[in-house]
Amino acid sequence: MKLVIDIDGVLADFPGAVVKLLNLLTGKNVLLLGDPVEWFFLENLGFKPDEIRAAALYQEQYPQWYTTVPPLPGALDAVKRLNRIVFLQHGVEVYFITARAASGAKRATEAWLEGLGMRNPTVITAPKGEKGLIIAGLRPDVVVDDYPPNLEAPWLEGYTEARSYLVKHRYNEHAWETPGFIPVDGIGEMLAREFPTEREGIGANRARVRQIGAAEQLLGPTNRAA
Repeated sequence: MKLVIDIDGVLADFPGAVVKLLNLLTGKNVLLLGDPVEWFFLENLGFKPDEIRAAALYQEQYPQWYTTVPPLPGALDAVKRLNRIVFLQHGVEVYFITARAASGAKRATEAWLEGLGMRNPTVITAPKGEKGLIIAGLRPDVVVDDYPPNLEAPWLEGYTEARSYLVKHRYNEHAWETPGFIPVDGIGEMLAREFPTEREGIGANRARVRQIGAAEQLLGPTNRAA
């Protein structure tokens, strides 16, 4: 099984992090209470276009900022579980895809995922407008995103085989009932649907459990997938 998973809005709380950055850069004290209602929400919070551009430039100049973005609720446990699934089950491939454009965004995002417990993550940075083409080329079984056009984009490229999970937010509520979308509260719900026999803990695959024991002897218990 092959999964393609978005970062911001699926695993990372990008809106909250960018508001915090803008407050730091402008000296303002704007509060973001819960999900934004609209996709493009920063001007509605009182930030000026030049301030928003300055924040985008900061992210390009200091891509390590991406390592400070907090995970969404439930994302930490979900990433650990996803890491365990990849380790325990043969044939599971995971690609993380993001529109983060900074030159160092790929490595910073990989470091962020490693910090959540994902071993050796594969991150693909997609130039604007090319997510659909990239996803269609990967031909995944599952796509997870919070931006409805990104789920529709592979369809426009002729690839309609993936199960398309839409992580629900207030700003995409209008698309929850879109035919072909599977709305979920978070990536953990997607994992529960796609891997219903997976349980907390090691599971019942004795051969793979023996592999874990061998890996612990080689790498030490702190490197165990959890």
